[in-house]
Amino acid sequence: MELAYSTIKWILRGLVTVFVGVMGLHGLTTPFVDGTINKAAKSMTSAFVPVVGEALSGTVDLVMNCGVIVKNSYTVGVIIALLLICAIPLIKVFLCMAVYQITAAIIEPISDKRIANCLEGMGRATGYLLGTLTTVMVLFILNMLILVGVSNITAMMR
Repeated sequence: MELAYSTIKWILRGLVTVFVGVMGLHGLTTPFVDGTINKAAKSMTSAFVPVVGEALSGTVDLVMNCGVIVKNSYTVGVIIALLLICAIPLIKVFLCMAVYQITAAIIEPISDKRIANCLEGMGRATGYLLGTLTTVMVLFILNMLILVGVSNITAMMR
C-alpha cells in the first residue's frame, strides 16, 4: 500500500516538474516573439507608408501596447473564472477527507480498531486523491494560460 502511495507522489512530482520546465521555456521565448512582432509592425508601417510613416509607427506601437493590456486583463479574468470553477470539486473532496478523518477519530475509542483503521485509510486515500486533483487542476489552469497566450500571439501575427 505504501508503495502505491509513494509511486503516486513521485509520478505527480515528476509531471509537475516537466510541466513547469516547459512553462519556463515558453516564458523565455514569449517576450522575444512579442518584441519581434512589435518591431516588425513599426518598421513596416514607417517603411511602406510615405510621408506620415513615422507618425503612424508611433500609433501602431500604441495600439500594440494597448492590445497587450487588453490581453493581460482577459487573462486575469480567465484565471479567476477557472479558479472559481476548480474550487468546487476541491472543496468537495477536502470535505470528504475531513469527514473520514474526523469519523475515524470519533469512532476509535468506541468501536473495533479495524473499522477505525479502515476509515483512517479511506481518509488518507482521499487525501492523495485531493493532491492528485489539485495537481491536475493547476496543470489545467497553466495549460489554459498557454493556449490564451498562443492564441494572442497568432492573432497579433495576422
